[in-house]
Amino acid sequence: MTSNFPLRGLSETDRYLLQRAAAQAGMSQNQYALTRLRAALDADLPGARHAYEHRDEFAERAMRRLGIDPESPEFAKNQVEARAVLARADQLRRGNTA
Repeated sequence: MTSNFPLRGLSETDRYLLQRAAAQAGMSQNQYALTRLRAALDADLPGARHAYEHRDEFAERAMRRLGIDPESPEFAKNQVEARAVLARADQLRRGNTA
C-alpha cells in the first residue's frame, strides 16, 4: 500500500520499513503512522489528549467553582481572553514574538 502521509526526511530504508510494518499490521501506511504517532504523543504527554478533548468541560467546571455562570457575559469574556493567551503562548513556543 502506498502512503499519502506527508512525512519528510524519511530515508529509503525508513519508507521500506514503514511499508513493511504497515502491511504486517494490516493497515495503510497512513493509519500505521498515525497510530504510532498518537501512541508516542500519549506516552510523551500522559493525560494531555483527554484534557484537550474535554477542555471545555474542565473550563466550565472551574468557572462554576469560582462562582461564574457559564452563560454569563463574564464567562464569555474570560473564555475569549484565555484563548488569546493560549494563542500567544503557542506563538512564543514557535519562536515568534508576542
